[in-house]
Amino acid sequence: MLLIVIARILQFTLLLLTLRVATSLLPPSEMGKISLVTATVAFFALLLLNPVGMFINRRMHIWHSKKHVARHLFYFWFYLFAVAVSAMLAVVLAISIGGWRPDMSASYLVALVFFSLLIGTLNQTALPWLNLIGNRGWFASLTVATTLGNLVAAVCLVSFWEGTAEAWMCGLLTGQMVIGVFAIWLFFKKIGGSDVVDTAYVRPDAQNLRALYRFAWPLALAVGLGWVQNQSYRYVVESSMGMAELGLVVAGFAISSGITAGFDSILSSYFQPIFYKKISDPSHEGYDQAWSDYAKSVLPPMVLVALVIALLAADLTKVLLGPEYAASYKFIVWGAFAELARMATAVLGMFAHAKMKTRMLILPNLLGAVLSLGLVWWLVGYWGSIGVGIGLTVASIGAMIASMCKTASYTSLKISSRMTAKILSMCFSLVLASTLLDAVMGEDRSVAMAIARITAIGVLFLIFQVILLRTELQTRPWSGIPDKPLGRV
Repeated sequence: MLLIVIARILQFTLLLLTLRVATSLLPPSEMGKISLVTATVAFFALLLLNPVGMFINRRMHIWHSKKHVARHLFYFWFYLFAVAVSAMLAVVLAISIGGWRPDMSASYLVALVFFSLLIGTLNQTALPWLNLIGNRGWFASLTVATTLGNLVAAVCLVSFWEGTAEAWMCGLLTGQMVIGVFAIWLFFKKIGGSDVVDTAYVRPDAQNLRALYRFAWPLALAVGLGWVQNQSYRYVVESSMGMAELGLVVAGFAISSGITAGFDSILSSYFQPIFYKKISDPSHEGYDQAWSDYAKSVLPPMVLVALVIALLAADLTKVLLGPEYAASYKFIVWGAFAELARMATAVLGMFAHAKMKTRMLILPNLLGAVLSLGLVWWLVGYWGSIGVGIGLTVASIGAMIASMCKTASYTSLKISSRMTAKILSMCFSLVLASTLLDAVMGEDRSVAMAIARITAIGVLFLIFQVILLRTELQTRPWSGIPDKPLGRV
């Protein structure tokens, strides 16, 4: 756990540094371009690749025990290439026939979408696979190396080529490609030579294909709707308010989502492999208990994360964004609570993954998508860009409530009164500390004072997180799961 925490802290520090550098080197209009490209890539990745990746994670331990990993991944590579080509053709059609006119060269846009899907998926699947088979050291170090490589390559290209979104994204892809190729090589080395078979003449397993279809299509629909809920607003803002305003909105949300995702990944990097290991045992019937333990370990710490982000919004803007992005602070506050609700929905969705009942995910995501698209389109006309924050927050809460109702029909999650009291007391302490610091420092703070305030609140926050995680690690039955590599190391 300590190794993953250290690695994730380094990664988050680098990610926040990357955001600061990007907003210092690129104006809001260029950040708006980057957000549109990443949203376009995310649509195809979430709809067509994410469900398959989740299925692979669900079956990795079983395939590895039967020496079938290489066989199944061979078909995954082929499928990945087909998805990237299909996405490229779809973008071409959208530009030439659909009338989409992004403020970017069409050839650059098509190339970025194609290579982002190939290279990004290569990197973002190979590293978690190392973690799944127990190689946490390599997973942690390569995760940090990817972030550092992305930053170095992006800064070099922007500095020596041109200060545009295209140059920045090419740099990110360069860093991901170098580490991703190495991670794939290392993964196959770790699982052992006996797992590497001649796959050219192996036919697809019909039983696995049927299982994949039953698992993936509801998940694909759910995450596609999730994309509508969380990212479609970018096209609405760009068309109604311009690329520069979109850049300000996205920069604020990037801080909230980045910090939330960072702490979420610390927890999931440790607890998810254990969760998947428990539910992959065909003789194990305690799926409800496995999910309940996972949810109780992840949700309470994330409540504190959202609160701290909201309390430090103005200071984070001053420290993490360039001078042109001062107006982004208000989107950090809305993003903090929207991300908390979204993350809670994802944790609730893990029950559907455990039970292989991914149809449970459709209704919550459908409600979130409808609320998000409708509210953002409506509220932007009245309140401008602040309507985006309101719309996304309401949509995330709506999806969370729907997910809670669906999950409650199968199982229940009960947080003890002691844990509830502990969380409330910690939240009160953080708010009180923030109020006292505001009274001492005043509202018009320098960068140094903002850093001091972040540090003070951050230290208190980390103390509370240690208390919560120590309690969970001591009381949850994680020790019953072997915490060692499954393959040869």
